[in-house]
Amino acid sequence: MEIIKIENASKTFGELEVIRDISFEVMDGEFLSIIGPSGCGKTTVLRMISGLDLPAKGKVLFKGKEVKKPTKQIGFVFQESALFPWRTVKRNIEFPLELHKNGTSKEERDRKSKRYVELVGLEGFEKAYPHQLSGGMKQRASLARALAAEPEALLMDEPFASLDALSRERMQVELHRIWEKEKKTIIFVTHSVEEALFLSDRIIVLTSRPAEIKEEIHIDLERPRDRGSEKFMSMRKSIETKLI
Repeated sequence: MEIIKIENASKTFGELEVIRDISFEVMDGEFLSIIGPSGCGKTTVLRMISGLDLPAKGKVLFKGKEVKKPTKQIGFVFQESALFPWRTVKRNIEFPLELHKNGTSKEERDRKSKRYVELVGLEGFEKAYPHQLSGGMKQRASLARALAAEPEALLMDEPFASLDALSRERMQVELHRIWEKEKKTIIFVTHSVEEALFLSDRIIVLTSRPAEIKEEIHIDLERPRDRGSEKFMSMRKSIETKLI
């Protein structure tokens, strides 16, 4: 079932045309990645879906309703962790729960923060502050905080780009595990073809700015995926040629 639909969306900033007439749909529970040349407008696409930016032309629909402002039903994980430095891991995760209109009880916040701490593998670090965490741990905490708001769709903007290669692979495996357990709809922006191929059901390839959709690629590889398999490497090379 379709959960997000972009209809002929374009975006300009002043005289700069960033996105030109793009249309695609995202199915409920799908893991979709968006790749393309640096600066082509991938993040802008996410911001339009989230309601942080509105298209100059066209529209974005979430569950059939036009997105005109941010909604708690659509979560966002940014490239930088953006954790509050004065809050512990537990208190950071609880933050969206404190924003509920009628609030949530301390018992409910404790229960949910415990669940998401365990889900992202941060047991034992509940009382740690962001400056005491590694880059990977900060991104785990950011993901837990986004999930604690219980969005129906999650947007992720190059969340592992600043990590070293080993930490990045570990986080990809963890994200895949969490996605399989939670079955959230995820739209994931990355520069890495390997990362997109490892995680995604489908990949959208954008052109250089102004971005248009160059190709949509359905990934028919079995999960969990073997990066060293002949088919994986062949698909990776094929997709990389589309970015040239």
